[in-house]
Amino acid sequence: MKKVESPVTKFPGSVTIKDPIPLSACVEWEAALSDCQPSSCSDGKKILMKMVGTEERADIIDEYTKHFAGCEKCRPGLPETAAQERMLRAIKTCVESWNVSDFDLVNPPGSPKKARSQFVAWVIREINTVYNAEELDGDPNA
Repeated sequence: MKKVESPVTKFPGSVTIKDPIPLSACVEWEAALSDCQPSSCSDGKKILMKMVGTEERADIIDEYTKHFAGCEKCRPGLPETAAQERMLRAIKTCVESWNVSDFDLVNPPGSPKKARSQFVAWVIREINTVYNAEELDGDPNA
């Protein structure tokens, strides 16, 4: 387990992150990250690749914007608050204990926005640290 202290003044307290994170929580974590990010279909990615190595991007951006708006395979991602709510569902699966004043995981606060955003971003970074941790050289079974 990894216990971390909140650096956000509005939401003091600690969170204990499961370490290792269970596989089912990893599946939820990856799904949440994917849900929050915009995604282009292969044609949209080809349009974006046209921008590599060129300074004339305005026409390419217009082309991509038109493609993205009309493509059923492309996803815009989630707005900031919706993305935080989606990530909070995944955060619950990665946390062993939650001792944070004024931030209820069951009914999280929507305001103040800046403090909420800073706090959620901090928890995401801390979980990512555990999730993406490198194994030490040596026996992988240790």
